[in-house]
Amino acid sequence: MESRRFERWELLDNFLEVTDTVPQMFYSTVKHFGDRPANIYKDGEEWKELNYKGWAKVSEEIAHGLLSLGVEKGTANCIIAHTCAQWAWSDIGNQLAGGVTVTIFPTLSDDEIMYILTHSKVNYVFAGDKELLERVQALWDKVPTIKGIICFDKSFTGDKVKTWNLQQLIDLGRDYQVENPDLLQECINTITANDPATVIYTSGTTGKLKPALFSHKDCVVAAWRGLKINTIGGTPLTYENTVYLSVMPLAHVMERTYGYFCVIANGGTIGFGQSPSTILPDLQVIKPTLFVWVPRLYERILKGMEISFSGTPEGKELWNWAMDVGSRMVDARTSPTGLIDMTIDPVTELTGQLKEDYIKARELVYSKVHAALGGRIVLLACGGASLHPNLHRAFMGMGFAMVNGYGLTETMCNLTISYSNAIKIGWNAEPGPGFDFKVDDDGELLVKGMGIITEYYNDPESTASDFTEDGYFHTGDIVEFDENGYFHIVDRKKSIVVMDTGKNVAPLRIEAKLLSDMVIEQALIIGDGRKYITAIIVPYWDGVISKFKENKIPFDESQLVYEEINGTQSCVEVGSDLATHPGIVSLVQNVVDQANSELSDFETVKNFYISPRKFTQSRDELTPTQKPKNRVIVKNFAEEIEALYA
Repeated sequence: MESRRFERWELLDNFLEVTDTVPQMFYSTVKHFGDRPANIYKDGEEWKELNYKGWAKVSEEIAHGLLSLGVEKGTANCIIAHTCAQWAWSDIGNQLAGGVTVTIFPTLSDDEIMYILTHSKVNYVFAGDKELLERVQALWDKVPTIKGIICFDKSFTGDKVKTWNLQQLIDLGRDYQVENPDLLQECINTITANDPATVIYTSGTTGKLKPALFSHKDCVVAAWRGLKINTIGGTPLTYENTVYLSVMPLAHVMERTYGYFCVIANGGTIGFGQSPSTILPDLQVIKPTLFVWVPRLYERILKGMEISFSGTPEGKELWNWAMDVGSRMVDARTSPTGLIDMTIDPVTELTGQLKEDYIKARELVYSKVHAALGGRIVLLACGGASLHPNLHRAFMGMGFAMVNGYGLTETMCNLTISYSNAIKIGWNAEPGPGFDFKVDDDGELLVKGMGIITEYYNDPESTASDFTEDGYFHTGDIVEFDENGYFHIVDRKKSIVVMDTGKNVAPLRIEAKLLSDMVIEQALIIGDGRKYITAIIVPYWDGVISKFKENKIPFDESQLVYEEINGTQSCVEVGSDLATHPGIVSLVQNVVDQANSELSDFETVKNFYISPRKFTQSRDELTPTQKPKNRVIVKNFAEEIEALYA
């Protein structure tokens, strides 16, 4: 086993030494794994599979199409689309032609989209559908650098002068390739490690869009680091065991790194889900071995499975019993330093009644959850937000190796990922290879090294504020280390609440305790410059509505407002009758009381407001990755907050 691990380390080290660019990384996989499946995707009503040779062909045709339109090395071209196979084909095609891929979340406002298009001087835009194409067209006159738009939607027919559908661009590329058979290879040969590959704008919680420009080598390093950490952790990702379900936004650095560059580098398969709302049926088709989700999506899956079991009193009792057995398994297998090895079957280390209970719970409950996730999961990964220990424990208890990732847009995400053979519940692992780090006097993590930007693109103001004089990047995260060298995030530096008593409070810790109960969907801690801590709390209104209907409790359904959030219809607002209902107030109070019991007196939530509406991106209260913009929320709820201190 040790010799095999050594061989994999050598392969990874060699990969980094000989691979400088995204095209080199891509074509190495095409060379070695060309006939293996690269993409699984749905085209109309039919699921299709494309191998790496096929991916190379379609991306080369897109690249030739772009070259025919005058795209040159360093040209910024943008993709604004939901995650899909066409996103991947266009990105690789653009980079083969020497273009720089600028990513835009489809959910951003028109002002934000225009800022990105203008700031990055985009020439061509790939739009996911006709609606997104029309949004870009409406901004066209204000962004003089735009030369054309390519739409992924087959039902759209472009004029072939300023607009094309993707097939029209491909047809254009095929003709151009016949006339210029050697041009693309000449372009690829000119691309170097330090040439720009992609620009990802991070909105952050302050609201200002900051452009992180990554070189080709940065992208290669991101893939290398992710694969190397998994090898260290005992779950090396190889082409044999990598089938990735991609449903998170490829515009975001997390999905682009873990579910894209890492998979391409090892010759794995990317299965593109239709949308977050179709995850469960997509899982049954793609049958992934791994994926990376944000905590809230894991919470929804767990809650959905609990609801499916709880249709009868016997089913609910079985679920609760199985969750307890899983929790006891985790406790029994955790080392004195808090680590647990999830690369081996838990049953092999259990004895007595707990072993018998676990085998029974796995047969009756856990196996159903594994089947719902496709039945082939090797690894679950979580990132994008704080992973609460209770959620982590629940999935680990069911036998899943759930690893916790940490990073930022500016670091190409993966500064660390938990080791599957040494997981600590609710924590990250030690910092990963390839970069230096230090902890500032106030506890902030500072980093620099391979795969981490050294400045913001065309934004000297942000560069001056976010980097130290000796080149370390300010992560903005206050961290805590344990005796293993593992760390976790205590809070965002800018989020620390300073009360009028002088006490410093980390709101993330309190919010995590409130959110550990799935009765609560969102929470924001208030207290900066105040005498005591209060909270704005948003219950999980979809669950509340379901329970009220199930128990035939009357409420005003005409007041319900629904929005599509990440592809899923969700209740974003209810009437005051639900928000002030004694049953809801009691449920929330119980959660607050439980959280307060685990806090120091000055940290406890003394008062709270139950909001009838969610914090939403449409009100600019959330980033595209659903992180709260505290400043905006506090402004929008100013009257309610003042009432908490009256």
